[in-house]
Amino acid sequence: MSKTQNNQGLTRFVFLVVVAVLILSYLGFDLKTFIESDQTQGNLKYVWNLFLGLWNGFIAPIWTRYIQPILSYFWGFVGPTLENFGDGSLDPSQIITPAVDIQ
Repeated sequence: MSKTQNNQGLTRFVFLVVVAVLILSYLGFDLKTFIESDQTQGNLKYVWNLFLGLWNGFIAPIWTRYIQPILSYFWGFVGPTLENFGDGSLDPSQIITPAVDIQ
């Protein structure tokens, strides 16, 4: 997939969202009132709590028990090699910000 196709997809998506909002506005649908209504807020809170329950009960334990130890094990081999590549460090705490002289 080329970069041009990705840009066209994003442009198409933004265009469709703008057209959808314009059509809803033309039909008299008030998006702000809909989003701020108690029923919509309740539905959004329900979906968010469902997502948090799924994350905390299923995804996070799998990550911490199985995936993270495997990645940490392999990072022990790959990390030192990558730290010696390029500018010398991949450690975010070792990032040195360049001095900028503003005059």
